[in-house]
Amino acid sequence: MAARARTVAVLGVLAVLGTPAVADAAPDKAPVGPPANGVACRVGLFHRAPGADRVDLVGHSQGGLVPLFYINHLGGESKIGTMIGVAPATHGISAYGMLNFLAAHSQAKDAVGKVIPAVDDGTAGSAFVTGTGEGGMTRPGVEYATVSSRHDLVVQLSESQLPPGPNVSNVVVQEFCPEDLTNHGTMVHDDITLRIVRNLLDPATAVAPACHPVAPLP
Repeated sequence: MAARARTVAVLGVLAVLGTPAVADAAPDKAPVGPPANGVACRVGLFHRAPGADRVDLVGHSQGGLVPLFYINHLGGESKIGTMIGVAPATHGISAYGMLNFLAAHSQAKDAVGKVIPAVDDGTAGSAFVTGTGEGGMTRPGVEYATVSSRHDLVVQLSESQLPPGPNVSNVVVQEFCPEDLTNHGTMVHDDITLRIVRNLLDPATAVAPACHPVAPLP
């Protein structure tokens, strides 16, 4: 998931909108499963606030996968209005086949899993990823969007995008600005990406992102 500094960048945008929102933060090496309960607790706090009928969620990387489990299996369907994943690990990640190789070799998988438990849960085809998608990746009462970059070397487009549907928007940053070379780690700092997120959260005030060259590194 996004580191705390990155989460603050996203929260800053959401605060401008005045939209009830949660940008989830958890150690990026921790197991993926337990934070789903944390999302449920935080959303519950927002949901009980006066006038907060539904809560909008924005998550980066694993933070785009964990809320899907919450929505699909922990009662979030009735509480979430919009779920936006920025470079989300929607279908788990393969690291261009490396994680699948580890999964097929138990000793290597166990060794890496002890150091980075998130690898076990977040690998494409893992029990957590498969369980998240049981009954379908989306639910009809929620609006979904993914915001991805063609220059993301961690999560491929096919791993981040949700299945097409009437309540799903899969957005690629370079469709708005080919000169934007933002990658997995820099998307949460990228003004073009954040403008896209703001537009998705509040289409009534949408403004076209100002295209300009963006280097792939901070």
